[in-house]
Amino acid sequence: KIIDKDCVNEFSEMGIWLYDRTGDKHEIDGIAVGPAGIILIECKDRGKANIKIHKDENVVVEKKGEFENLQYSNQMERHDSVIREIVGDRIPIINILCLSANKISGEGNGAYIIVSRDMICKKIKEIHNRACEEQKNLLSPQKIEEICNKINAYKCGRLMIDK
Repeated sequence: KIIDKDCVNEFSEMGIWLYDRTGDKHEIDGIAVGPAGIILIECKDRGKANIKIHKDENVVVEKKGEFENLQYSNQMERHDSVIREIVGDRIPIINILCLSANKISGEGNGAYIIVSRDMICKKIKEIHNRACEEQKNLLSPQKIEEICNKINAYKCGRLMIDK
């Protein structure tokens, strides 16, 4: 199940906006819930830049001869924390940083998966297939529905799940 980008609020109409338990709002670009668990997706579009990903998840963006070091781990950890607050610690959560750029090289080796935009669907299918092959701790259809309902209860704006 995909939790839609259907939230309208004062910040933006893009992404999924969730309240945490304190009432603060958080935006997550994509959430997929399936047998493998919850997949949180953060998307970054760097246009015509070239990106080099280091093993420590440091992302170096080069555009017009200028270099910028970016670190997304704090944002990814915040998303993970918001979802864990909603569904609890026993549900597997997989974090994916999806990058769009002119050229992407290297790969991370840490707390979250880094993929290019053209590989996101393939990566999600790999995660799903691996979980189904291993048959370990798969979420049942009922549990998936329960998780979606819990997440929906914290959404800002309209509530809808694309089945």
